[in-house]
Amino acid sequence: MWAIRTTGVNMKVISTVLLLPMMLAACTTANRPFVAAIEDAKRNNTAKLAHWFQADGDDTQCEGQWGPQFAEINNFTPDVRVNTDNRSGGCFQRFSVIDPNDLLAGLDIRMEFGPVGADTGECESTFGIPATIKLTRVKDVPGWTAQIRINTDDRPEQGCYQKWTFVDGPPGYAFDIAYRADGDLGQCGNTTGSYHRIKKGDSVTIVFNTDGRPGGCWLRYRLATYQP
Repeated sequence: MWAIRTTGVNMKVISTVLLLPMMLAACTTANRPFVAAIEDAKRNNTAKLAHWFQADGDDTQCEGQWGPQFAEINNFTPDVRVNTDNRSGGCFQRFSVIDPNDLLAGLDIRMEFGPVGADTGECESTFGIPATIKLTRVKDVPGWTAQIRINTDDRPEQGCYQKWTFVDGPPGYAFDIAYRADGDLGQCGNTTGSYHRIKKGDSVTIVFNTDGRPGGCWLRYRLATYQP
């Protein structure tokens, strides 16, 4: 059995050195789907919208596919459902655009996120509230936007809003949001039977205000082409 001499050595440094390979392996494993999506986009000369969705508490509040989701141009990301209430935790999201072939050069899509009413902690982000997040566009290395977190419940607030704006981008591209309720319509503001579409210069706002009322809010996103 080998022994490690620690005389005059900082044990915290030793621990870090020993753990570093495991930490790097964990990061590599977590990024494998993203790396695979980048390579696929390169081979097929396409771009992809990436959406990360996950729960950090009671997982029945955040339904659908968890973790990274990837959708090629003109395809929606998988459906996810927000149904937060007084149960523990909430739903968090991150976004990215995979564009190794520069098809979307100049793309500038932003999402403003914050509380509709007074800030009581139902709406959170990495950089505070309200936050404006620009979609990250990556070519070779995985990367995500800052994280936002929806945790609406019975507190006297009016929910969290996402205001999406298509600031700039190549001609013929749009951003779509499909948003619908499966219960009390008051929990999901500005739902649509099909989808909202924004082009350069357009904005659209959706609101999450789920609580103890029945039902939740389903949503999915898409980068799409259209004939200008």
